[in-house]
Amino acid sequence: MGESDFQKKADAGFFAEQFKVHLYNYGTPKGPLEKVLKQGGVMLLDVDVQGAQRLKRVYKQAITIFILPPSTTVLRKRLKQRGTETKAQLKVRFDNARKEMNLYHRFDYAVVNDDLSKAVKQVRTIIEAASFRTENLPMEQKQRFGS
Repeated sequence: MGESDFQKKADAGFFAEQFKVHLYNYGTPKGPLEKVLKQGGVMLLDVDVQGAQRLKRVYKQAITIFILPPSTTVLRKRLKQRGTETKAQLKVRFDNARKEMNLYHRFDYAVVNDDLSKAVKQVRTIIEAASFRTENLPMEQKQRFGS
């Protein structure tokens, strides 16, 4: 999608959040997100720090999880191994990531991705625990208890 098309959609309220990140426009379409939430489902989004903060303001029930690398050395190695960016793009991405990692404390949870299967298990545990939050109690049960 071109920059002008992206901006038109943003101006029309198509996105739940949108930002320019690492030299590119990114956004989360509002429609599918709203549909899943109305059905009581869970949606896992991969967004940057700005996007997570915006979504948390708009969707109070959102749970934010910051996925951290074990170290900046490992992060640099992982980014290089992907081979998807030029040197200039890699520098921008790495510099941004280092700044964003300092903001992990603004999230509800942090998971260190040192071992992928362990990190996935931790994220699943967080999601499962969220289903037991009091605001997620089914309406018929809330009514039984006077809420």
